[in-house]
Amino acid sequence: MKRNTLFAVIALALGGIGTAQAQDFGSWYVAPRLGVVVPDSARTTKASGFGGIGVGFWVNP
Repeated sequence: MKRNTLFAVIALALGGIGTAQAQDFGSWYVAPRLGVVVPDSARTTKASGFGGIGVGFWVNP
């Protein structure tokens, strides 16, 4: 089960590489973020989700 999850995460990460390289510079961008933190059972914390959004402008010096 853990191996399938690892392969899924790798596939998602590699899938975004082509999209990131296809962008042209000198324009505005919006970058949404979603994630989950799942600590191991030895910790006294709970699993939690997080999200965010980044907005910016590409600058080429």
